Formats: sequence, C-alpha cells, structure tokens
Amino acid sequence: MGEIRVRVKLSNLADPSRRATAEMLVDTGATRVSLPSGLVRRLGLKKVAHAHVEYADGRKARVPVVAPLKIAIDGRVAVSDAVRAPGRTEPLLGLLALEALDLVPDPTTPRPGGSSPSTPASGRA
Repeated sequence: MGEIRVRVKLSNLADPSRRATAEMLVDTGATRVSLPSGLVRRLGLKKVAHAHVEYADGRKARVPVVAPLKIAIDGRVAVSDAVRAPGRTEPLLGLLALEALDLVPDPTTPRPGGSSPSTPASGRA
C-alpha cells in the first residue's frame, strides 16, 4: 500500500495573515496533527499545553501542543491544535483532523506520484 499525501492550507485562526500550504502525510496511526517547529513559527501558533506522545518506533516524549490552527482541504475547514515536532520532520495529518474535516483515506484511487486522495466520509458505503 502506498502513502496518502494531501495539500493542506494551514493558518493561524487568531491571525489569518499567518498562513502556509503544506503537503502533509495522512497518518492513520496518528491521532493528532503534527507540525515541524519551523512551520509552527511561520504560522505564529502559541503553546497551549503539553501532550505525551508515542512514536512509531516506540519512543515516548512530552511535546508542546500549539493552537489555534485552521486546516482547509478542498473547501472543508476544521479548527484544531497540533503537536510541535522537531524541525526537519514531515507534517502529519492524524485521524482527529480527518474526522473533523469529514474525510476518510481512500487508498484505492491512486494519483500520479503514488499518492491517494482522501474522500468525504459521507461517500462511504
């Protein structure tokens, strides 16, 4: 099975002039959105809490939670927080954001480059 990547418009809900577009990996094993620290700075997101996370390799860490994050994909919008990841990590779109956007991963429809789109949850059989 390939990877699912999606182009996401991100912005600071409190300051909409702070925005970016990012290619994010849809990670069905992740609960939350994870953004590298450089993107967090660019968006001007503020630390609002800490969260305990467990990485795919089994490591555990306490990481900052940042907010207020506005996420937009294909006209669908959600407001979320995110965990701040180290600088050179890939941005991840976790299940909570997908659910808030009413999207589900669709690995059956490949796009050029090996990525697959996410489809509206209402389109499920």
